[in-house]
Amino acid sequence: MWKYYGPNCHPDSTDVAQGTAIVDFGPFPGSQTAQGVVTGQSGLVSTSLAEAWVWPNQDTADHPAVEQQMDWQRIQVAIINMIPGVGFTIAAQLYPGNANLYGKYTVAWVWN
Repeated sequence: MWKYYGPNCHPDSTDVAQGTAIVDFGPFPGSQTAQGVVTGQSGLVSTSLAEAWVWPNQDTADHPAVEQQMDWQRIQVAIINMIPGVGFTIAAQLYPGNANLYGKYTVAWVWN
């Protein structure tokens, strides 16, 4: 399921783990989709709930935070391929009708 969160979303007290990851739309001219992998989540179980959102408050190698703040509304993210005791993949895609993005963007994630 694709979820949308704004740049001011905050995890709540029931979340077990939280962090940030990078999704990469590739070199210019980029693409409509990107993925990032989160590992090292030994407490993750098959019934865990995980979510992710664009986190445009942190620079990446390709885009300063201010640039990501202009693009975050174009991107939707989802947790896919959750593997208990290991981690998950964060998939990102652009809303229909948007031009490609390129490079790395920051996403935040939580799970419980």
